[in-house]
Amino acid sequence: MIVNRPLILEEIPYYKKLPRLPFAPNFSALPEVLKVDVLTLDGIEPITLDIAKLYPSGIPLQPSQKAIDYYLKQEIKFQMVFVVANFYDLRCVDGILQGRPYSISLIPASKRGRPQEISPAFFKNFSIEKIFEQEPIYLNFNPFKGEWDLFGSFGTFFNSQSKLDIYTDSIGFIIGIYFLANKYSKRDILLTDIVSADNQTRRKYRDYRIKRYYTPFSKPELRKLWGADSPIELFLIHALANRGLFPKIQTSIFRDGSVYANFYDMVSAFNVKEEHHLITAADLYFEQEKLAVFCDSKQYHSSDEAKRKDKNISDKLTTLGITSLRISGSDIVHDLLKCVAQIEEQLTRPAV
Repeated sequence: MIVNRPLILEEIPYYKKLPRLPFAPNFSALPEVLKVDVLTLDGIEPITLDIAKLYPSGIPLQPSQKAIDYYLKQEIKFQMVFVVANFYDLRCVDGILQGRPYSISLIPASKRGRPQEISPAFFKNFSIEKIFEQEPIYLNFNPFKGEWDLFGSFGTFFNSQSKLDIYTDSIGFIIGIYFLANKYSKRDILLTDIVSADNQTRRKYRDYRIKRYYTPFSKPELRKLWGADSPIELFLIHALANRGLFPKIQTSIFRDGSVYANFYDMVSAFNVKEEHHLITAADLYFEQEKLAVFCDSKQYHSSDEAKRKDKNISDKLTTLGITSLRISGSDIVHDLLKCVAQIEEQLTRPAV
């Protein structure tokens, strides 16, 4: 459970009450590459050359008997993996509830503290297409620690006449489900390719996707794909959105002055940077004003060494024309409106 929530946030509409309305995620802020990736993770994954040969007319969501027989012969089992998104800035538009994601993660279905393994025979009497009819969600889901209280469906937790009394940013909406094979050859995986990109970008993108999406889970732990890193960032994101401000989340800033929201942005720009070229990752970044905001927890930013490191980062950003604004986690929790005012003041200052 996410704790130490500033009480002022409870004044935001839909922060603590989720009406029973149709829900439509607003993925406009996501990099296009990431959006395509997460929204196409479904059915059996990964697709390999052998499987593709079984389907000359196209690969269906539900495995055929031929595919099931192939998996049984190869002694392949599967893990059910959920693509989970958490949202903020919920608002009702024409009777539809919309929200922006602040975190996207992968979580395997588990049993007795271990990722659950499924036999190929399971698919003989199970319809993948019907999973979403249950509207599965996690309640009290903390994407920063991978913890949750309950797993079920909207219909299980409340009906059309009631409201779900829970912090809405801690509802883990399942936006995708796929069944991950525990054995495959990496060389045989078929992935969509960015044919216009250079070979290095294509190779790094392929390696990244295989490692992130297709590595079997050894523990029932969350695997983060994108989003905010801490509750204090989330609190500030909420308060800024309430003022109509939407900075980029977790933005990488490099020595040559290039700025990318994440790995997916680099892939989209065909410019995958090496880690040693990175200056820092700003928690929030206002691109037009070139303002990098850092939410500093006491645990990691109070020592003399940490302060020297933070100052060195700020100095490097200054040489690139980027302003640094550091806000303590304590201030975010205890005086959130003051923190927002600091950011607004900095945003309105004329460029130097």
